[in-house]
Amino acid sequence: MLRIFLLGTFQALRDAAPIVGIESNKGRALLAYLAVENHRAHTREALATLFWPEESPGKGRQNLRQALYNLRRALGPEQDPPFLLTTRQTVLFNPDSDYWLDVTAFRSKIEACETHPHQQLEICGECMARLEEAVALYQGEFLTGFSLPDAEGFEEWVRFQRNDLSAQALRALDILAAYYERRGEYDRAAAHRRRQIQLAPWIESAHMGLMRILALKGEREAAIQQFETLRRILAEEIDAEPSVTAWTLLSEIQREERPALRIMEAHTPYKGLHAFTVADAADFHGRERFARKLHDLVRHHRVVSLIGASGSGKTSLIQAGLLPRLNALPKKESGLALDVGDEKWLVVQFRPGDHPIRSLAQTLKELGCVDETIETLAERLQSDERALCRMLQAWKIRCAEGWEPHDLKLLVIVDQFEELYTLCQDATLRQQFLDLLFSLADDANMVDCVVLLSLRAAFMGEALSYRPLADAIQEASLALGPMNREELRQVIEEPARTRGARFEPGLVDRL
Repeated sequence: MLRIFLLGTFQALRDAAPIVGIESNKGRALLAYLAVENHRAHTREALATLFWPEESPGKGRQNLRQALYNLRRALGPEQDPPFLLTTRQTVLFNPDSDYWLDVTAFRSKIEACETHPHQQLEICGECMARLEEAVALYQGEFLTGFSLPDAEGFEEWVRFQRNDLSAQALRALDILAAYYERRGEYDRAAAHRRRQIQLAPWIESAHMGLMRILALKGEREAAIQQFETLRRILAEEIDAEPSVTAWTLLSEIQREERPALRIMEAHTPYKGLHAFTVADAADFHGRERFARKLHDLVRHHRVVSLIGASGSGKTSLIQAGLLPRLNALPKKESGLALDVGDEKWLVVQFRPGDHPIRSLAQTLKELGCVDETIETLAERLQSDERALCRMLQAWKIRCAEGWEPHDLKLLVIVDQFEELYTLCQDATLRQQFLDLLFSLADDANMVDCVVLLSLRAAFMGEALSYRPLADAIQEASLALGPMNREELRQVIEEPARTRGARFEPGLVDRL
């Protein structure tokens, strides 16, 4: 694998060994530019102008040919697919080659936080983990110490990348520091504030944040000294004085007043009798062990049953526990789930209601799987149990959007499966629906599909009367019991903790 590091000093490795053959700055600059800008092919003329602006067009193209030749030799033996794709007119760093780029990894983690389904980024533990990984990748500013004085266009591009990446790193550090401060994890919060100050010493809010954290830790003298550091840096860097807000904070600390805990304004994280949704995942606690188990079952079995008493939290476990782990967010426009690692999921979810096949047809219509009316679709599904497989396979192909259809997995969630017995009064229709549903699991060649059923425990007898479902329950089921004392404590404490709130002593025990 080719590994390229541009966040900090330039470094390129091939199979963990440093590449020593890229001897010139122009060669390093060319590799960096092509790797970062690998979303499009570049004309040779444009590259020659970018890197050799003072040369004639002919000489510039000649220099480019030589630089590409040297770059190929330095990268080592050709592989399939190759790192560089060249024609007589264009050059492209192959995005499908076996490579890793720290800039791409950094930006992908930041973008994943922006697209992740949560109510607020600042309370989402999953996104905080992503931001931790992102700031760990940020070893310094883009191409630290690197310069091509005779290529102003390239220099301008580098400045843009540096500013953009630096701004993202500083914002990530700010969010992480505030997150850990609210949670009372002051050492972790302080580490991120110090990193902010190291990267951008003139940012007053970072110094004030560190002052607050030190004061909250009881290190009053260190907090006062941090203000003096801020005052000196502002005077040296921008010939300015600290703001009134900074002076006020200093005064509070000097009077030995403990800074007030910062509580995030937000809607209540406690759902009462309402189910958690995908967007509520950051506030979903106490069921982590069950969520991991359900995730494992879904990844390795074709039919999975989640069984529990009424009100045990089956729907919440699926929505806020499972789907965020799959990173799957059903969208009515396309139904396309987000990509996480090697898993790419499409999700169809519905409740049976009094006419389960019509409920399924309505869901497929809303997702854009078909163009026909709900009534016509329901009739087709009812008369041909293979129709659903063909329909979903065609939908997968339309949703692939550049991926191979076989890379997409399908998750069909039938929530409150007991409605098949409580609301549907037609025994023949129930049998047709079960046959239709299990046709998905039976035909692995037609559509790679997992069926997930959530079932109230009181209706196990009815479910076991259908032999394929009975076999599936025996092979892959998860029984969701009531929470124990420690799980209940997490449910109460954690949503408040991420927002900076604390409970009075003994209150959680009473609750």
